[in-house]
Amino acid sequence: MRRYFLASISFSIISILGAAAQGAEVTLAWDPNDEPDLTGYNVYVNQVGPGPPYYQLDTVSLAEIEPDNPLYTATGLKEESYYCFVVTAYDSEGFESGYSNEVCVLNGQ
Repeated sequence: MRRYFLASISFSIISILGAAAQGAEVTLAWDPNDEPDLTGYNVYVNQVGPGPPYYQLDTVSLAEIEPDNPLYTATGLKEESYYCFVVTAYDSEGFESGYSNEVCVLNGQ
């Protein structure tokens, strides 16, 4: 059975934008996974505090992003709310990596 790993991912928040009427946005960036059968990434969030449990926020296929510069913008976030994000990679067989390092932000700060 093949295991799928996301090796030493560097994950960061590259921008935080706020717009009162539409909610805030947080743009996430990470180092790309170099597995040959990589299909995409899953973005997870925890709004309670650092650490699990995380809840899947979205799935991002390679067709939706630049494979060499993966970015994801979480939109509609509540102002003055705490968000912790992690990312996983998944392959064409449905195997998923472990979580990346966690990045947290107090939105609106």
